[in-house]
This record gives sequence, C-alpha cells and structure tokens, in this order.
Amino acid sequence: MSSINIKFLISGDRQKTEDNLENSRNEMKKNRLVAVLAGVAMFSLSACTPPMPPEVKAQLADSMISCVAGTLRAASDADLAEVLDQWAAEYQDGCSGSTVEIVDDAATAEFYLGESSQVPPSCVVEAQVPILWDGATIGITSESIDALVLDTETLAKILTGQITNWNDPQLVKLNPDVEFPDQEIIIANFASDDNNTALVSWLGRVDPENWPVNIQLPIADGTSTIDTLAEDGTLAVVPLSTSLSESLSQVAIKLPGVTEVAQPDSLAVASATTQLVSTVTSKKISVVLDPTIEPQALAGTDIAPVPWQAIVTKFATVCAGPNALEAQALARYSLRTDAQGELDSLGFVSTPETLRMQAIDIISVGLPEPSLLPTAASTSDAIQTDEPMDMATDEPTDMATDPDAELTDDAEVIPTDEPTP
Repeated sequence: MSSINIKFLISGDRQKTEDNLENSRNEMKKNRLVAVLAGVAMFSLSACTPPMPPEVKAQLADSMISCVAGTLRAASDADLAEVLDQWAAEYQDGCSGSTVEIVDDAATAEFYLGESSQVPPSCVVEAQVPILWDGATIGITSESIDALVLDTETLAKILTGQITNWNDPQLVKLNPDVEFPDQEIIIANFASDDNNTALVSWLGRVDPENWPVNIQLPIADGTSTIDTLAEDGTLAVVPLSTSLSESLSQVAIKLPGVTEVAQPDSLAVASATTQLVSTVTSKKISVVLDPTIEPQALAGTDIAPVPWQAIVTKFATVCAGPNALEAQALARYSLRTDAQGELDSLGFVSTPETLRMQAIDIISVGLPEPSLLPTAASTSDAIQTDEPMDMATDEPTDMATDPDAELTDDAEVIPTDEPTP
C-alpha cells in the first residue's frame, strides 16, 4: 500500500523492552540444550529409570524433531497462511520422509491452523490446542493521521456511524496535537466475527453502557480483501498482524478508570495472555481470559503493560484419520520454542510457557519419544565426564516397531523399544 506511510508507534522505552525480550529469547535458545543435557546426566546417575520431569522432557524434545513419514494435507485461516508455510517448510526440512501438502479446500485437510470456529465440519477433532494469539485492533489508513487515542465511547460512536467525519470535535478533544482533515470516515467491513467478538467482550466489560452485547459492528461480508483497507480515510477492526503487515495507523484505547492507555501491540497482547485460564481434557485445551488475574511482566521486563484484552486464540487442530499421527508431528513441531519464537516477526504472539507445556502433553500422545546417544552428552562442552553417560527415560519408545517414524536432529539420535538401564 504505497500511499501509506509506515508509522513507528513504539516509544524508545518500549522498543528497548522488545529488544530485551529478543535478547532473552536468544540466550534461552543458546543455553537450552546445555541445560537439557545437564538434567539428563543428573537423572541418569541417580537411578536406573527415574521419571523424567515434564520440563526436562519438553526441553529434550525441543532439541530434536519427531518425524512421522507420510503425506499430510494442511490448511489454515487466510491470515495464518504465511505461518503455516514457514512451519511446514521447516518441518519437512528436518524430516526427509515427511511431506506437507497445503490445500485451499479446508474440508480435505487433516491439520488445521486457525480459529476453532473455522475448523471445517468434516474434521472429527482428534486433538486441539492453542498455538498462537492475535489481537483485534483498530487500524486506520490515512496520509495525515499517524496515531490516535480514542476512549471507549468515541470508538463505539465511530463504529456505529454516530461520528462520521475525521474532524469531529470529540476526536479533536482527545487528540489536540493531531491535524484532522475534513474528511468522511470510511468504515471497512473487514473484521471476522471472532475479532468483533473479542473487541465487544473486552470493551463491553469495561464500558457496558456504550458497548452493549448487542452492539452492531461492521463485519466482513465475504468480499473483503486487503484492498478494502487501501482507501485514504478508512477505519476498520483488523487483526494486529494485519495492521502491522500493512503498516496501518493504530488506535490506542483510553479505558474508563485507567490512567495509562492500552497500546495495540504485541507486548500488550502478550500481557493479556498471562491472564488466561485453561481447561484441559485428554484431547483439547480451551482458554478463557480472567480479567481479575493480575497481568504478569514478561521475560526481560519489570512491569506488565496495560493488557490488550481483545485477543483471538488460534488453534492447531488434528483431525482423526489415518494421518492423525502425521498431523500431531507437525503440531508438535509448531510448539517448539524456536518455531514459537518466529511468530514475533510475523505479528503474532506465542504460547505462554505453562500452556505450551500442557499442549505438548496432549499433542505428544502416540508420538515417538527421542533418546540421545551417550556420546552426544559426553562430548558436549557443557558436560565433562570420564565415561559415556546413559540417558534415562520414564517410558519406552516404540520407534523401533514403527517403520514410518523417525527422529532427526543435529545431535545423534537412536530409537529404542526398551527403557535404558
């Protein structure tokens, strides 16, 4: 969109926070295998087959790739196409016998990445776990407006057609430093139902007078494309990922009784994910945001920003059928810390660690468990031993009896169908 100037809305302090987060992630990746091998060494020395703590097991699996040979059909929400492309390509690079065919017809897919409401009826859900988050935000296409702050009342009036011009006195009062054009506000029908629901759920809770549950917001009519947002003067409810990729101006929201405004960025969405409460069954994880939970500061930060609570959960869904195990393997790859770490650059928010561990437990059922050769640990710079180290596992792996399963990794891996003594 050449007519749109890229807007930099993050302050210097906020940018430093994001830099600190990135440095923290890189340091965690660098030290992960060291910590895993140290943990494995400790447990192998303490007993013959002690139970392996879930954290150690998950970190160990993160240093490898569980592969299931075969051809898998996968589909996604339109806004997650790039994420699916990237994860599928990386999974195939690490698994020579695995092929992921990305299909346009979701009804034929055996793996679906996206909102739970978009999973095709033809899919009998074998497993479903939250995999990433997006935010429902307000995006603006304007050559003269870089950024806005709106209170909940004014935003509701714009979206319901009660305020129709950019130079309306209410907008001017809230943004005295902005030179508003005498121009019609064009409301684009771009938002999905889930995005509107997320926005109404949040703002209806904090301002029920102006955001009643039956408020009518513009919604995508099936003909909306990214070009819908191109016209100067347009305002729309859009996913945060779209707002960032299209360099839209964004609207911060002044909440009733809150001094600091809520910023529509990844940090604020991530802050809201720390307020999630999960319900776990043998096959599914559902989540709900509990606004009474105090948001937690993210790694590398001291203070949690005002949470942007209009969040949309995206799921990895495995459909029952002959290729369910292949779909689980792709989902498990998507839950690796390095795969999750790639989401920031694509405008999405990764899975909080507690939820990630819960999702791994569900998705890993039936997948082969990896084992390291003793030499992989004994030759590591992190662990110095005089003798090879045996790795203990808490249950046998069935890789040797499954000709379609394999494991690949930079470290050498061996399958075994018996516990290591």
